[in-house]
Amino acid sequence: AARVDKFSMKARDKVSLAEDLRQRANALYKAGRIERAIKTYERGIDMFNSLQAEGDRERGTYDAAVADANRQCRKAQVPFYLNAALARVKLGRFAEARDDMLELFDLDDVTSDDERAKAHFRMGQAQVGLLDYAEAQRSFRRAMELAPSLVCADATRELKRVAQLQAAQDAKDRAVVSSALAKKQRETNGNVFYTEHEKSAISEPYRRALPKKTERAAERIDNLEAEIADIEEDEDEVDRKRREDWYNGMIRSGNMKVHMG
Repeated sequence: AARVDKFSMKARDKVSLAEDLRQRANALYKAGRIERAIKTYERGIDMFNSLQAEGDRERGTYDAAVADANRQCRKAQVPFYLNAALARVKLGRFAEARDDMLELFDLDDVTSDDERAKAHFRMGQAQVGLLDYAEAQRSFRRAMELAPSLVCADATRELKRVAQLQAAQDAKDRAVVSSALAKKQRETNGNVFYTEHEKSAISEPYRRALPKKTERAAERIDNLEAEIADIEEDEDEVDRKRREDWYNGMIRSGNMKVHMG
């Protein structure tokens, strides 16, 4: 189908076309053609990105009809954002789903409580995928506050799943940190070694508890022995020079005879 010029279309025509696009995208999603569905949702979002100038109230140029048309356009974007985020979560594109919801939150003045609840629920799903469990819990609870009858069952299930994931992550973090601290106790002078892979496997709060990486004790001892050897060698040279100067002085003064062989 030929693409329409979104700049020349009236708001009511855009809204009518948007409904057709939404139904088409939903059908693609249900048929498992997720990528195509996302592109169609994106097209619906883009259609309403161009708004008309509403004028200025103080200057008397404000056009209420244009403002209402813009409001309709912004409101028509809401289901496209929600469904696009759902599709992206389905494909594991969690950061993109999170960004969709951040943009949707900017449309707060044209969204209902039910739509806000769905938005927070989608945000929670994206945050779980991004391993941001604390924020995910907040998002699911906010969704339940906004529309408990709509999302309560799903949000409760997700909260339970997040709690299990968080507990598993905490256990993993504690094990890694305990291992690192045990190494610290075993090594001379508290020296400890762990790989970058070990550090990246744990979350930030536990990572801060890790002891700082240092040289191996054996390497530090070797370095210290080398420094001591250098110092002793310098001291021997100074002592030898001092004795040589004393003997030469005694010979010059005649106080010491040199016997030639």
